[in-house]
Amino acid sequence: MNVQTIFSALSDPTRFAIVEQLLEKGDQTAGSLAEPFNISKPAISRHLKVLEEAGVIERRVDRQFRSFRVRPQSMRSLDDWIGRYRRFWQTSFDRLEKVLQDKEEKEKKDDDQVLYIERTIAAPPEKVFDAWVNPDMLVQWWGPEGMSIPQHKLDVRVGGVWETTMRNAEGGEVFVSGIYKAIERPNRLVLTWAWQQPDGSRGEETEITVTFESVEAVQR
Repeated sequence: MNVQTIFSALSDPTRFAIVEQLLEKGDQTAGSLAEPFNISKPAISRHLKVLEEAGVIERRVDRQFRSFRVRPQSMRSLDDWIGRYRRFWQTSFDRLEKVLQDKEEKEKKDDDQVLYIERTIAAPPEKVFDAWVNPDMLVQWWGPEGMSIPQHKLDVRVGGVWETTMRNAEGGEVFVSGIYKAIERPNRLVLTWAWQQPDGSRGEETEITVTFESVEAVQR
């Protein structure tokens, strides 16, 4: 199931509200779904058609009675897509925490650095920023636990390309790459991101913006 198609279908506020209504109340007719909205029957029919074609909902016909419901597969696809990025960033930030703590202990600084799971890092914005663009530091925390980075390229300039190959304990590899779009040390970093697909092509490209700001004597 194409996650991009699902997101596109849900980008419209009315269609999003229709899906929320179906998730909350279960199967409903087109008439019931149209009640909360000040739109015509043809308009609600068009919204339902878009959701059907995207695989988000499906219709059930029982003689003369037609109803709609959310397809469980579509919700699982969204959850899998979100979970993939959640796992990557959660485990990567756990490793970043340890890297920064070890670095500060080694330097024996009086102001001991502490990183919280909420992503509030007890380190100056400059140091956290450098952990993203310094190859020697990046390979120490980038990716889930158990992954190594056998190959990487960081052309840290606007328009420059970055690439990393991540290898798991079994030898399996995944490749991700992108382009730096903004580099504003130590406050902001913008880069694109795309996984390499099994056929060697680049998958859907997303844009990531990382901001670094001081919050009550610590940095987030």
